[in-house]
Amino acid sequence: MSALNSALTEESKYQVLNSQLTRPLTISKLEFVGGDFNDKYYENLVKNILPQEAADKNAVLSLRAVNDELLSIENSLSNTGLFSKISIDLDVDESAVSPTLIKGESSTFSSSGSGLIPVKAKFNLTQLPLFRYSSYSSILDDGSSVGFRYSNPNFLRNSSSLLLDTNFHYDILSNRLNHKLLNLNILLPLPSQSKTKVIFNPTLATIDATKWASHEQVAAGALLGLQQTNVCPCSKAVTVLTAGVSFTDRKLTSIADSASDLIKASSGDDLKFAGQFNVKVDSRIYQDKFVKSGTLVSLTNEYAAFNGVSAFAEASKAKKNVPFLNFAKTVFDFSTTSSFLSDIFTTQLQFQAGHIVDFSKGKLHLTDKFFLGGDSTLKGFQLNSVGLKDGKDFVGGTSVWRLNLGLFSRLPNVPASSPLRIYSFFNVGDNYNFKSAAEASDLILSGAVLNSASAVGTGIVYKANNAVLDLSYNVPLSVRGQDSAKPGFSLNASLNFF
Repeated sequence: MSALNSALTEESKYQVLNSQLTRPLTISKLEFVGGDFNDKYYENLVKNILPQEAADKNAVLSLRAVNDELLSIENSLSNTGLFSKISIDLDVDESAVSPTLIKGESSTFSSSGSGLIPVKAKFNLTQLPLFRYSSYSSILDDGSSVGFRYSNPNFLRNSSSLLLDTNFHYDILSNRLNHKLLNLNILLPLPSQSKTKVIFNPTLATIDATKWASHEQVAAGALLGLQQTNVCPCSKAVTVLTAGVSFTDRKLTSIADSASDLIKASSGDDLKFAGQFNVKVDSRIYQDKFVKSGTLVSLTNEYAAFNGVSAFAEASKAKKNVPFLNFAKTVFDFSTTSSFLSDIFTTQLQFQAGHIVDFSKGKLHLTDKFFLGGDSTLKGFQLNSVGLKDGKDFVGGTSVWRLNLGLFSRLPNVPASSPLRIYSFFNVGDNYNFKSAAEASDLILSGAVLNSASAVGTGIVYKANNAVLDLSYNVPLSVRGQDSAKPGFSLNASLNFF
């Protein structure tokens, strides 16, 4: 070791390792500073790089193999979503002795085989702030809400996560609760598969849709599936794959006598079973709470069967068996963001397109259709009040598209970390009931798509850890009798209390 020690006075220890590419290495020590996992999790995390048996205590690895395994461990830790920063220190271990295992923050194996370079690696983990219990209040375009949340991203100390969220939405104008939600989301990692987790997501919700569709909705269901997360070592892009099966028991109630026949056709109890698949690739980079650059792409496919039972149908009254009906639903989302002039200005493009292949011969349930309108989908219009109508009710469509263009800017002489931005936007979109691809093609070629609902506006947005405020002035551009425009000021605010 004397020649190696003398070389260390002139080069960093990692440079020495780099210059010894022809010499074998052995891992003598792995240390984790930060994080709180159980022993089983650590054992699975390091099993491919540390010797597992006494006979393997002089396990030989190349520098490249060591680097690949360390990056694999880093990716596994990144996939937990618990850390804001992960760094690795790789060094020559001059104090390597006989193999030992120290439980706690570090696991240590040492080897003294002749000709082997003992190395040690230290993972420095900076954990994100965790607020397990919180309450929040929001002001939205259709009322105000209050909620309570319990979040534990490592509740079994093996990167499993648990989220329990309750939300009560109150409409000031109608003086009633118009949305109640109970949502539980549990993610459990598979044994020896830290990237893949079992997802269990039961929900219970009630929605007052009387403003746009003359009825109320009640739905209870759950999703059971698998979710895999991968982080690209180079670009740090995160790819999340989710596949599972779900069931939903839903019901349309309190239907007004004047309601559309399409709404009455979906009344009563309905049970839906579905297979779902989603892939999402996220390469966005943030400046505090604002997206600075990058792309988000998401594709969701659903194949479902439902037994549309109508309280107005003779078959329902006679309690006869109703056959299951089918549909296939696809939704594509794309968002790209870019900043320029020293990140003073940021441009953003968001696009969504969706289509339903209806095998039910026009008996598609109302809650499976696409709706547009509201600050979360199409600013300048009332919630779910754009596009297809039957009488006075909005009934949604089997196809949808929307486009949003935005320009964000920091205020003059304000640092990049400022939580305040001013912005201008243009958004446009519509929904349809296409019976064939030719019908969709004709709409585009004829230019009729240019008659879609559209609006422009400007606003100011504030984003911080405990508050979000978005105040905009919206100007609808399209003049269509079927849409419910919402010109003027719009306020969205959310406060988190810990």
